[in-house]
Amino acid sequence: MRLTKCNIVWLKKDLRVFDHQALANACENNFTIAMYVLEDEWISSKEFSLHQFQFLRESLYELREELAKLNIPFVIQKGGIISSLQNIQQHYIISGLYSHIETGVKWTYIRDRKVSEWCKGNGIEWKEYYQFSAIRKLKSRDTWNEKRKKLIERRVIFPPKKQNFSLKLGVKNNLAIDEVFNEVTTRNYLNIQKGGRSNGLFLLTSFLDNRGMDYSSKMSSPNTAYDSCSRISSHITWG
Repeated sequence: MRLTKCNIVWLKKDLRVFDHQALANACENNFTIAMYVLEDEWISSKEFSLHQFQFLRESLYELREELAKLNIPFVIQKGGIISSLQNIQQHYIISGLYSHIETGVKWTYIRDRKVSEWCKGNGIEWKEYYQFSAIRKLKSRDTWNEKRKKLIERRVIFPPKKQNFSLKLGVKNNLAIDEVFNEVTTRNYLNIQKGGRSNGLFLLTSFLDNRGMDYSSKMSSPNTAYDSCSRISSHITWG
């Protein structure tokens, strides 16, 4: 059986379709599949918490709906990124891997180096894009500001056009969101941030229009800071 060529967009902390350079570029020249991997290394790490887990689950629900509108298949895997790519290789020829560079902790940097080696060994071009101004491999700080300026002054990238493909996705171990998350103990936290881009935009708008009016005087008190702060840091973190 002849395998179909595809691009893979590896979603990490960039759970959106708007202003997503990796997604937009991948969709320009090939059938594109979006993939999120719930990594065992993150779940077992010290920075993992169930609060983040719940926020992530809600974000993935909304992202799935937005990708469906663009006819972009959404693959969800659990385990490791390389084994997940190998699963996709059983059904498709991966032409390119596209992702944003994650500003993360040490294990994510080590993971990315392993992915780079795997891509080179499999003849797959990995295209990475900056979304924040923490820039890797600079030999001197003198060039950082110029690169940062170029990044923050670029034009906003709109979502890609709807894909004109009608292929049935048949990827091994592709899981529904609830299947992935049911494997980890969860509980519903009532007073934490709700995930998803729409919730982030709602908070930002309410802060700019109302809640932030007395920010300078109310932010210092724990009694008033909850309402007067923007509360969008979680959304910025997860994209």
